[in-house]
Amino acid sequence: MTDPMFARAAGSFVYPRLPRTVGLAIIEETRTWDLDKLAAPSSTEHPDAAPIATGTRVDPTVITEARDRVRRVAVERGYPKPLRRGRE
Repeated sequence: MTDPMFARAAGSFVYPRLPRTVGLAIIEETRTWDLDKLAAPSSTEHPDAAPIATGTRVDPTVITEARDRVRRVAVERGYPKPLRRGRE
């Protein structure tokens, strides 16, 4: 069965992207932050974000749901413990 969240996201949707320079500046700014501080600002919006192609913009709730699912799976898998080498 297809997951409804991903079914809504499939197709000709465009997703917002940050310009490379903005993304690199965020990486540099947050390089020394601890995990709690890093998790707090993980927003799904940014004033410089823009789609890179023409098409229908994906609904912001799809992006939020995807972020929340990634976080949930990461915690279930033991994040933020160090990763082990090789496959599990």
